[in-house]
Amino acid sequence: TGLKKNEEAKRVLDEADLLLEEATARAPTADALALRSGVIGLMIGLSGNPLSGMTLGPKSSGLLERAKEIEPKNPRVWLISGMSAMFTPKMFGGGTERAEQDLREAIALFETDRPVAPAPSWGRADAWIWLGQALQREEKIDDARAAYQKALEIQPGNQWVQRVLLPSLGGSSKK
Repeated sequence: TGLKKNEEAKRVLDEADLLLEEATARAPTADALALRSGVIGLMIGLSGNPLSGMTLGPKSSGLLERAKEIEPKNPRVWLISGMSAMFTPKMFGGGTERAEQDLREAIALFETDRPVAPAPSWGRADAWIWLGQALQREEKIDDARAAYQKALEIQPGNQWVQRVLLPSLGGSSKK
């Protein structure tokens, strides 16, 4: 069943990529470009082929850079950039330090983000959640805990934070 789930995930990502490619061809919004970049990043992770990062990585990075050029103050673009950096090797411009920088930029931009429907408005709590994960990987446990708590202030009852992320910190308190 794991193989079937992997194949289904690949199919869904291929479909999402196609739809986002069509959407960005018609109207290249920063949100759509960043989302497509994220989808391509997931495709790299699922491929199981180490060389896919060599071909798809630059495509994903290029889409993110284009999104930043179109809308440099879009917090969702910076959120996706930070998430992407978490899974990009440091030698290719990623890593947790880069992720932390981009996620802090997203958080700062969310402070003044006041989208009006139908503009997207998601991601504020997610920025804190992903910042917590970057901090946790950097072994800044108290800071990670604080980030997860901030996410819960924004999105009370988030089960991922409550049941998985906070318990994963254990009782230690490294700075």
